[in-house]
Amino acid sequence: MKVLVYLPIDAIVRTWATLLAADGHEVETTYTFSVFAKRVRWADWALANVTKNDAPRYLWKLLVSMLWARLLGKRVALFISIDAFDLCDRPVLRAILWVVNLITFHCATRVFLLSTRSYVARRYRLPERRIVLVRNCPDRVKYNRTCPTRPTGPTGPTGQASAPLTFLYHGELLWWHGLERFIPIYEELKKRRPVRLIVTGNFYPTAFRILGLTASRREVAVKRELAALLRRSDIEYRGHVPIEHLRRHMAEADFHVSLANDRDQIARTELRTCLLEAMAAGMACLHVPTPSLDPDIFRDGENIVLIRPDDPVASAEKILALANCHDSLDKIRFNAARTIAEHFDMRKEYARALAHLVIS
Repeated sequence: MKVLVYLPIDAIVRTWATLLAADGHEVETTYTFSVFAKRVRWADWALANVTKNDAPRYLWKLLVSMLWARLLGKRVALFISIDAFDLCDRPVLRAILWVVNLITFHCATRVFLLSTRSYVARRYRLPERRIVLVRNCPDRVKYNRTCPTRPTGPTGPTGQASAPLTFLYHGELLWWHGLERFIPIYEELKKRRPVRLIVTGNFYPTAFRILGLTASRREVAVKRELAALLRRSDIEYRGHVPIEHLRRHMAEADFHVSLANDRDQIARTELRTCLLEAMAAGMACLHVPTPSLDPDIFRDGENIVLIRPDDPVASAEKILALANCHDSLDKIRFNAARTIAEHFDMRKEYARALAHLVIS
């Protein structure tokens, strides 16, 4: 099978491309529309990635590429991780974006959609026969049990009373994840014992634009707040770091700050790759209760720690209680890694996706 992979922005699409090639399929990858337009004639399948991209031309490249492939009678699969419609708060631009997405999505032969975002299929009235729901999955080879079991009580891992409680937030600092909502909890913790907050990953201050216009006023405001946070002396912002450095930060951190925003639909329905990576590494992850957390898989105090940013005092007390109870924290870490191994297998999701491509 010949597969042309277009705009592989998400890690899942890049991994699928690697696995397809390893299975003996002919795979070509491109980010360029002119290359796509030429090579799509060669392909049995084109696999395109729909996600957030700040470049205004991204939307039009997707739209035109889908129309071109449809005109040529080619089979196209879309992998949708984010509906940019949710990132727009201007009514006219939202209407334009809805129409663009409607046309783009309906051009696809198959639509691979993250299982927590099934609302996208309903929003654009996508036929059920075209939809394949897949789970987000981490790269377990990179993150498998990075974090050792270690004491993190009031005396810290070295037995010194001044040892700080360390928190890690990693990944691209996309504005809907709500790092700013963790800060009041962080301030409460600082009143009670020494703490550190390490932040790694890219920060993109640019805003999503449509027809040259900023799509969301709120995005601009939140990104300005994020930029100010990252300049604070009590936040250790490291920028994008190599995987070896990230693994080291995971090993030294007591808790992972995974998601603190439950106000936006895109946040409420996102099962963050960074959360899954941290759990695979054996970290105790702090997360707000959201619909994206399947209660049959994610259980508070067993494999994840649920906090409420609107009550920073109670959240801080819950975190400190766990930090002072080594057995409970070690159990959460162990169960977190086991949860990923049992429920989030990239190869199983890839095999399901491949089956839908082969039989189509």
